[in-house]
Amino acid sequence: MKKAIKISIPEPCHEDWAKMTPTEKGKFCNVCTKEVFDFTETSDEELVKRVTQGKNLCGRFKKSQLDREVKLERKSSNSILPYAASLLMPLSMMASEVKNNSEIEKPFISLGIGSHPIKSIIYVSGYVTDADGNPVRNAEVVMLEKGDWVRTDAQGFYSLKCVSGSTLFVKKGDLRSQDYTLGTKNERVDFSLIPEVKTTIVTVGKIASVEITQGEIEEIVISEIEEVEEEILEEKQNSSKVVIKGTVTDEMNMPLPGANVIVKGTANGTQTDFDGNYEIELEANQTISFSYLGYDTKEITVSNISNTIDVKMDAYYLGGLVGYVIVSEVSEQVVVDPYQSNSYYDEEQRENREKRRAYAEKENAFKKVKADRKKAARLLKRSQKKDK
Repeated sequence: MKKAIKISIPEPCHEDWAKMTPTEKGKFCNVCTKEVFDFTETSDEELVKRVTQGKNLCGRFKKSQLDREVKLERKSSNSILPYAASLLMPLSMMASEVKNNSEIEKPFISLGIGSHPIKSIIYVSGYVTDADGNPVRNAEVVMLEKGDWVRTDAQGFYSLKCVSGSTLFVKKGDLRSQDYTLGTKNERVDFSLIPEVKTTIVTVGKIASVEITQGEIEEIVISEIEEVEEEILEEKQNSSKVVIKGTVTDEMNMPLPGANVIVKGTANGTQTDFDGNYEIELEANQTISFSYLGYDTKEITVSNISNTIDVKMDAYYLGGLVGYVIVSEVSEQVVVDPYQSNSYYDEEQRENREKRRAYAEKENAFKKVKADRKKAARLLKRSQKKDK
């Protein structure tokens, strides 16, 4: 039997959720002298049970919980599956006994020409952690022989179809695990990542004596000084540049593809890929703005050091969506009494559209500048070829 209700808030409450007094189940509104329940993290089943228990209540909801059917699934208590399972148990035990009694060991003859291991397909799964035991996401689990690989999820879990006897290892950046050789059966293999050790080969021997004139010594010293000066100049030019990379996820730690990553106040920006990863180069002490439709914009000011910054976006609530809730027994709909007009919601939508339009104009201007620079570089290259 299914019981469904529908929750709608045509006109949200004008009180500020952040200024209400926290309680065990939500917050207390001093203006209405009522407790406002927080339903933003409540499942559909709990939501139906809670709002149908009382006649008058105030609540805070997500936009995804509104204007749709919220169903309560009730399972039938007359299931016969336990009885069928109890009847099949003795039959399966009898069949296994007959099979064991019928097994006869057969002799075999060796041809004496060597043996070749039979490769089979097995399934391997497990978790990848760092040296402190924390899960590592987006680490690559690689099968050495074939080159097949998969990435770990937010909990560091992976699953991979392999050939028996293959060698697995895990890597991410400068971290790497030890190699592991698989057997012939499905198994669970957990990896721990440690910094990769780089080996430097040093040749030891006697230094042969070479006669060098005074002029040759001066040329060597001058060339070395010029190389050092060029390296110092290059370091100064690149010292103000930093590279920031990371992953953008939602409140459920799932990647957000296509999220906007823009340097505030400039046309420098990018978007996250299918796995929510991004990489952007900017000046030190600049601010990065992260935005995605339906989520609050986040801004982070970077230092003068290249770093990895993972960003978790928060869902955007329309003014808190707080209102006075009434449940109708006949239509089984939850209706929120109006306090003000929809002008606030419309204004928010207009502001979002203007922001997206401004970003599109900046992005188009940035693309045009890049195209003009490429065109000028091509023309310069052609003119140099003609001069030669």
